[in-house]
Amino acid sequence: MSRLDDAQKRLETALTRLETVAGGHLTSVEKSTLGTVRAENETLRNANEVVAQRLDDTIERLRRLVDE
Repeated sequence: MSRLDDAQKRLETALTRLETVAGGHLTSVEKSTLGTVRAENETLRNANEVVAQRLDDTIERLRRLVDE
């Protein structure tokens, strides 16, 4: 899971740098690509949250079973 977190952080950093370098002078194609990448990043972030919650739930169930 930390690999996904690291990848998301690198992607966000790259997007920020791209926006800085472009200085707001992005072409429509670049803006579209940037929007697509941001949407993919959000999808990955949401998937990461779902997986993290499922893992937390599973760990909690296992702890309860061990305690019984």
